[in-house]
Amino acid sequence: FTNSTADKVKYGNLKKVYSIWICTDTAQERAGTIERYHLHRTVYPGNRAEDINSRFDLLEAVFVNVDRNKKKNGQSELLNLLADLFDETRSGEEKVGLLKQQYDIPTTTTLEEEVTTMTAYAARLIANGRAEGRNEGRNEGRTQERIAMIQKMIEIGQNKEFIRKLGFTEAEIEEAAKNLMSTI
Repeated sequence: FTNSTADKVKYGNLKKVYSIWICTDTAQERAGTIERYHLHRTVYPGNRAEDINSRFDLLEAVFVNVDRNKKKNGQSELLNLLADLFDETRSGEEKVGLLKQQYDIPTTTTLEEEVTTMTAYAARLIANGRAEGRNEGRNEGRTQERIAMIQKMIEIGQNKEFIRKLGFTEAEIEEAAKNLMSTI
């Protein structure tokens, strides 16, 4: 930004920014496409403003919607390359081989290491997510089992104090009682 009176825009030093998003899990109707969003100025008759060399092109966003199944006929080589790079079923070594053989991209040791590291990192994220999901599922199952046991105790006439002494929480007892009331 400037304070110069000669700079009518006051944005003279701003640089254009490109925001590029690679979307690997996009809706199928957008898969295999590249979308560009940008700002532009339109001046309508009667509202003509003095041209002060305004720059409205300082922001541009590009969404690369990868079709990981490569179902689109005629999908660009870039989109096919990205689909192969983000393919969770391939190892880093396989991806490096594809870069060399299928896409004729010369690789360096650094590039090979980065592709392998990226693939290993993604695999760890997926494995951690699955483990977390399994743990949540187990915990949810245990909670439901505990509530079902409390419901059975309430049905046979046990009081809350007795159930609490068995190690069940007040929240579990309330949930079980609420569930029983909703079935009546």
